[in-house]
Amino acid sequence: GEWAHWSSVVEPYVYPTDYEPKFADLLIPTMDSLRYESMLNMLVPAKKPVLFTGGAGVSKSTCILMYMRNLDEEKFSKKMTPFSFVTSPQIYQRTLESTVEKRQGTTFGPPGGRKGFFFIDDVSMPLINSWGDQITNEIVRQSISENGIYNLDKAGQWITLADMCYCAAMMHPGGGRNDVPHRLKRQFCLFNVTMPSLAAVDNIFGSIIRGRLSDHAGVPKVVQEVAGKLTEATIQLWQKTSNKMLPTPAKFHYMFNMRELSRVFAGIFEAPQNTVKDEVYLVKLWRHECERVFTDKLTNGPDKDWESNAILNVLGDVFGQDLVSKTSGLCYFVNFLGDPIIDDDGCVENARPKLYEEVLDVEQVRGKSLQFQIQHNDENKIGKLELVLFEYALEHLMRINRVLNQDRGSMMLVGVGGSGKQSLTRLAAFICGCFTFQIVITKSYNTNNLFEDLKALFKTAGIKGTPVCFLFTDAEVKDEGFLEYINQILSTGEVSGLFAKDEVDAIIGDMRPVAKKDGGKGFIDTADNLWRLFLQRSRANLHIVLCMSPVGVLLSTRTRKFPGLINCTTVDWFLPWPESGLKNVAESFIEKFDMASTPEVKKAVMVHMGMVHKLVQDATLDYLTKYRRYVYVTPKSYLSFLKSYLVVYKREKDGVDILKIKIDNGLEKLYQAQDDVAKMKIELAASEIILAEAVKKSSELMKEIAISTASAEKIKASAKIVADAANEKAFVIGGEKAEVEKDLEAAKPALAEAEDALKAIKPADIKNLM
Repeated sequence: GEWAHWSSVVEPYVYPTDYEPKFADLLIPTMDSLRYESMLNMLVPAKKPVLFTGGAGVSKSTCILMYMRNLDEEKFSKKMTPFSFVTSPQIYQRTLESTVEKRQGTTFGPPGGRKGFFFIDDVSMPLINSWGDQITNEIVRQSISENGIYNLDKAGQWITLADMCYCAAMMHPGGGRNDVPHRLKRQFCLFNVTMPSLAAVDNIFGSIIRGRLSDHAGVPKVVQEVAGKLTEATIQLWQKTSNKMLPTPAKFHYMFNMRELSRVFAGIFEAPQNTVKDEVYLVKLWRHECERVFTDKLTNGPDKDWESNAILNVLGDVFGQDLVSKTSGLCYFVNFLGDPIIDDDGCVENARPKLYEEVLDVEQVRGKSLQFQIQHNDENKIGKLELVLFEYALEHLMRINRVLNQDRGSMMLVGVGGSGKQSLTRLAAFICGCFTFQIVITKSYNTNNLFEDLKALFKTAGIKGTPVCFLFTDAEVKDEGFLEYINQILSTGEVSGLFAKDEVDAIIGDMRPVAKKDGGKGFIDTADNLWRLFLQRSRANLHIVLCMSPVGVLLSTRTRKFPGLINCTTVDWFLPWPESGLKNVAESFIEKFDMASTPEVKKAVMVHMGMVHKLVQDATLDYLTKYRRYVYVTPKSYLSFLKSYLVVYKREKDGVDILKIKIDNGLEKLYQAQDDVAKMKIELAASEIILAEAVKKSSELMKEIAISTASAEKIKASAKIVADAANEKAFVIGGEKAEVEKDLEAAKPALAEAEDALKAIKPADIKNLM
């Protein structure tokens, strides 16, 4: 044999022309990847464990995945699992056991008599306990060095693992990143993976974009020339950003590596070839994707402004100042502006046609979004949306919609409470036709409940092929272990041990008709292929949107423990609402609210509301500068302020209205009394005349009465004399009467005796006398 340079082994990538490949499935070989792959080809079949170490985003995992993809499936079974801060020995062992089956006795091995290739990503991530031990990696060491593990179900029983080949990847230790125990490290053949050269990066992405925008797609020559420069421009921007935007404790996610380059070209890949008509359109598309990938993840206005200027500077350096002037201004691309496609029979063939195209009029996007919001509220009686789509909110809506339309597209939305993260996600998911799911935390919610929810989502995305938006907020992290499973989904597209053996068999059975329809002509109907198709479909259709708050250090701690949360998502950092947005929100609350004011005053109140919130925001910055303490005034505070204003205004206005009614009633009574007094004055004047006549008559009558009274007095005097004489006679008669009665009382006994004697005389006594 003769020595040959590695470059002679690299085969140029040929873009397929007979079908449209998916960007996520493209793995382009480079000279560096072929070097590492050749090492794996020598070591893995000999059962020599391999460990790749390197910086973030240097294609460690990509090289191993490329090698895994090329392994003969008849000879090797393949499994990848990511480690995180909370990966326990039990999780690792259950994952390892899921890849083997019993052969004889206590010996287990990959199914079908094959060899097993087991890839551990981020092997250095598990927790180091108080004694300096990394117990998860001790089990890894045991499974590699001793070719076996102890049975978790039968204490003391040793399980031998035959025909297993191990490979791992980790970041360089230091800077807060763990190292692995030396006893584990010495088991591996260690390789340091360096950052790909610029020529290699250009080979990867340049070959893709040049192949896509070539003669076979009918693209004009001038567009092909510009497409050939896109990789150079992206690399320049990447280098500038990496040198300027360095990570700090507050900007922990300022890491720019190969993943950012990949996301830029994945966005360009979304635009159909036939829509790229000229070089201006292509450069606008490139600028838009760079803004979405690099600018959106920055945490403040100055950084975003610097990045936007850097994009324009690179654009001018690579493409010329002429294109800078033609592509300046706002630049947006969306894929939901098309009207529903209706067939000849009047039936809706496609309710949501997707065409990634430039936005020529922002008002058109706003109108279309409001239509979708009305449609969402009509179809969902619970959880209705009442969003005010001012320009800032509309931008975030378009960003979320862009990622949800990409295969394997997941996002991390970072913003303080009330920024609109969840509501905008729900609307964007509805626009994309996604089934939106959010777990409901209860006191008894645990990992088993999460697994049941995840099973349903995987089946919906994998078997039915329905896009799923899994909305997960930091308020739902009841257990840090939840993030371990989210990290696994983001990194590998599956959760170890999620489905039991019988559930796997049922899913394989359900996937068979799906494979016949969508698997393609060369699809081989085997259990492994059906399960792989299920995982591919579920990974492509399951979109995770993480809604997190930047307050405190919790987010940075979690992203350090679970690297997939940052590495495998597109970050969109929500800044405070601009003053124009605050005014628009105030208008939505106050415009139709009944106020006792002129339209000018009402409009001034709306402006004042936004200005007050902005002043408070500025005051919090001054407070931070003076006292080094954070005070957060969130959009939720602003919404509460508006609602409180309306409540207080209505209460006070109702009180004033009640007083007004009372005062009006009092005034009405006073006016009525005034009328009554006027009438009474007229009646009184007439009565005074009658009264004068009556007084005159009464005076004459009084005179007559006086004369009569004098006569009566005389008669009274004479009558008194007669009465006195009569009284005197009556007194005398009364004395005589008393004497007579006294004599009568004295005579009564004699009278009684006489009466008794008379009663005693009988007729016979008279006869005797005769």
